[in-house]
Amino acid sequence: MSQHLSTSRPVKAQPHTHISTLELGVLLSAVVLCYCVLYGPQVILNQWVSQYNLSTEWASALVYITLLPMSLAPLSYGYLLGQKYTKKLIMGSLVGLAVITLGLAFVQSPKLILGLRFLQGLVLPIVMTSVMSRLSSVGGLLGKKLISFYLCATVIGGLAGRLVTGYFSQWYALETLWMVWALLLLIHIPFIQVISKHHVPFNRGQINLDQLTAIIKQRQVQLTLVTSALMFGVFAAALNLLPIRANELGLGHDSSSIANRYWGYLCGALVALNAQTLDRTFGYQGRFPALGMLIISGSLLWGTLTLSYAPLYIMVLGLCLGLFMTHPILAAYITQIHPNERGLMSGLYVSAYYIGGVIFSGLASLGLSHFGWGWTLYTLAIIASLASVLLLKLFKN
Repeated sequence: MSQHLSTSRPVKAQPHTHISTLELGVLLSAVVLCYCVLYGPQVILNQWVSQYNLSTEWASALVYITLLPMSLAPLSYGYLLGQKYTKKLIMGSLVGLAVITLGLAFVQSPKLILGLRFLQGLVLPIVMTSVMSRLSSVGGLLGKKLISFYLCATVIGGLAGRLVTGYFSQWYALETLWMVWALLLLIHIPFIQVISKHHVPFNRGQINLDQLTAIIKQRQVQLTLVTSALMFGVFAAALNLLPIRANELGLGHDSSSIANRYWGYLCGALVALNAQTLDRTFGYQGRFPALGMLIISGSLLWGTLTLSYAPLYIMVLGLCLGLFMTHPILAAYITQIHPNERGLMSGLYVSAYYIGGVIFSGLASLGLSHFGWGWTLYTLAIIASLASVLLLKLFKN
């Protein structure tokens, strides 16, 4: 017997083919703020190590613990939220995120920080899933382009979060930083009122478990999800270990020096904006995203060099370039497999994406401790090459 989430009559999705420039700007700026909160702490990992006398594995967990609930929440949200108003979801989640972030300013225990970071990971996907669903509801080529804008916003947010956190923490206490992020989130909330009042459903109707199982069993869905997990897993693992490696090499211990190594994200923003056009230029069939994964593989191999200050900068540049050659194509593709269940498909994709981040970040931390930087990156490079093969297989037809 099918296990329905709701016995109410399914609501037919209404096409919503227009989005104003103002609404788009508000949605994307919300995404930027969320990614600032998510990735900003990455550059203060060494500060946490010294401030709380933590091992590097424990300090790394304070960064990537947020990815754990993010790997599960998007799927459950896309599955359970069903017919909800995007505006209400985003406003509520921004309020919750602001409160949790403010809480970080008043705790000193690493365990409590870990718990609050976990809670952030529960709230952040609501914004991400809601915005992706709203943008993809436009449909067609414009919908794909808007997804590219979304991904560009994630790039800008990731970079801005690291840079602001890196420089701000040089001058002020971390407690003040959390207050600033919370204030920015609260200031942004009134602007959410400009979001369309139209009902923008995640899915055409409530999805039952049989339908979900049938979708996951589809070969193209499975390949997309596995590739997504490998893609982000390799990327996240390498970047989470970057501050530790820089510390090992004596290449700048302060957070601003660490933050400067993430400028490679800017090339990711440019690629994300033009990914669909570039994919067409390469003739589709997975050539462009597969090349992106090979660039990631080559960048990881380059990162094993210890000859000068340059390898880590170039590694980050290559990682960002490769990720955003692949990520926009996969993110847009999966929402087109079942366009009437965009929320569910987006949820599946984001869940797989962050599951990869959690697993690979944890394993890479252990690998660094037991086998060293070189062997850890060699392994990640092999996995990235495997992902490029899967991409060619996925887009073959």
